Amino acid sequence: MLCVAADEPDDRQSMMNFLMHSADLSNPVRPFPLAKRWAYLIIDEFTQQGDMEKRLNLPVSPMCDRDTLATDGQKAKMQMDFMDYVVAPMYQLMGNFLPNMDVCLDLLKGNRETYQKIR
Repeated sequence: MLCVAADEPDDRQSMMNFLMHSADLSNPVRPFPLAKRWAYLIIDEFTQQGDMEKRLNLPVSPMCDRDTLATDGQKAKMQMDFMDYVVAPMYQLMGNFLPNMDVCLDLLKGNRETYQKIR
């Protein structure tokens, strides 16, 4: 359980930062058509960065190599890893102190199952 003292400015700021970060990474907890659309837009942004890194003869950053994200299966795997290692732990923690997070967690679970079928 997360312990936050409401009257402590540092705690309030940490909580606001955490909530902003979770909102920024919230596309996997939205209905699947919207989650997939945003995921593919982000993958396109990442691969554009990777293309530029290749043109500049720089090492390609993780998750930015177009050659490894060419198929729907590869994109689904990337999303499942993101959900498993970043989004799920964050939203499970939020569920400890915010009511009704089960809606987000249910969408996350369903989206992961859908990506698993694509993979």
